[in-house]
Amino acid sequence: MTHQEAVALIEHAEIRPGESWADLGAGQGRFSFAMADLLGENGVVYAVDRDGKALQNISAQHQKSWAEIRLIEQDFTQALQFKGLDGVLMANALHYVRDQAAFLARLKPQTGKQRRIILIEYDTDQGNPWVPYPVSFSKFGMLAKQAGLTAPQKIGSQQSRYGYREMYAAVSEWNNETI
Repeated sequence: MTHQEAVALIEHAEIRPGESWADLGAGQGRFSFAMADLLGENGVVYAVDRDGKALQNISAQHQKSWAEIRLIEQDFTQALQFKGLDGVLMANALHYVRDQAAFLARLKPQTGKQRRIILIEYDTDQGNPWVPYPVSFSKFGMLAKQAGLTAPQKIGSQQSRYGYREMYAAVSEWNNETI
C-alpha cells in the first residue's frame, strides 16, 4: 500500500491538524505516516510497537512537514500510559488480540474529549496463522457495542493483496454515558 492509499483510507475520519493520536501495532509506520501527514506540523503520533527494528524504519522515513512521531517500543496489549489522546488508530493489529471487546474497553481512559478509534482490518471472519482473531466489519459492530463504542462507520476500503476480500477502515467513538 502506498502512502497516498493509506491517507485515503483514513482521511474521512475527521482527523484535525494539531491533534494527538496513538498508532497501536504501528509496525514499520505505514499508518503512522498517514496520520502524521493528516495531523500536520503541530500534531503528535505515538507509534507503539514491540518490534524496535520496525520502529527504526519510522524514524528514518519521517517527513519534516508531518506531525511529530514519538516511538514507543512496547507491546500495545500491555498497560499504556496515555492521557488525553484525540484518538487511537489500529491497523491490522486488533486481529492479534484474543479478548477484543475487553481490550477496546481498556483503551477508553487513554482518550480525551473526542474518544475516537479508527480500525483498519481485513473484512473476514476466517482466521489463519497471520490473522488469528479476525475482525470483520460486522464483528467490529458487535465488539463496539460490548466495549461502549458507537456503531462504527465505514470510511474506506481497499482490496487486500493477501487473498482476503477487502480491507476496511472504520471510525467509532466511546459513548459519553459509558465513561
